[in-house]
This record gives sequence, structure tokens and C-alpha cells, in this order.
Amino acid sequence: YQATHWTNDVKCGSKGQLTPEQANATGLRVYGAGDPAAQSGSVGTCSDGSGPVPVQGRAGLSGSPATGPKVVVDGDRDNGNATAQGYLIVEAKPQPAPPTVRCGDEYADGGRADSDSPQDRDTQAECGS
Repeated sequence: YQATHWTNDVKCGSKGQLTPEQANATGLRVYGAGDPAAQSGSVGTCSDGSGPVPVQGRAGLSGSPATGPKVVVDGDRDNGNATAQGYLIVEAKPQPAPPTVRCGDEYADGGRADSDSPQDRDTQAECGS
């Protein structure tokens, strides 16, 4: 799954895209990659405003036995609701490490609103209630 995310402006890439014929009609792209031998892989979706999907952003799930699962959800700066412009990362590291949750909203405290470059201040407290 690939998407470039510059200045909180989601742009969907084509690497790993599973549904190129559907992307033009819906604007929602589906991605996937994996290595069955390593029991690792990823799957994701992306919408960058090129179709009728009303919310722009990306969501992905990846992981392996060595890294554990990771979920990333990124909103785009063009989304009307400020909450839908930030990001959420949930990582479940292999035991005994506890899972971590991080959120970002560049407007709240000068942190980042995209998951590609989270800041130390982008913590679980940023997720709200």
C-alpha cells in the first residue's frame, strides 16, 4: 500500500494497487502487498478527491510476527471537519510491550496532522475523548 502525503494533502499512488479499474469510477483505491513466507503484509484504501467519495484520506493495516500489527488512518486537509484532517496510529508491539496509540492534529499544538512524520507531542491525549 502506497500513498504520498505532503503537507497533509493525500495523493494516492499506484504501487500495490489492486483495483485500478474501479478507482476511476469511485475514487477509492484498494492496495495490498504481502510475503506469505514471512507471514507479513499490508492492505489499505486511499481517496484523494479524484472521485465521488466525500472524505479524503487513507487507512491501512500492516504487520508481521516481528513487528506486530499497525493501523494507520490519515485524514486530508480538504476534509471539512477538522477532526477528519488529523491522524490515528495504533501499534500492538510483540509482547511484553503494551500497544501504543497516537493521534495528531497540527492545529491543536503545532504537532503534525499526517502519520508520516509524527511528533513527540502527538500522543494518545491528542485523540480526545
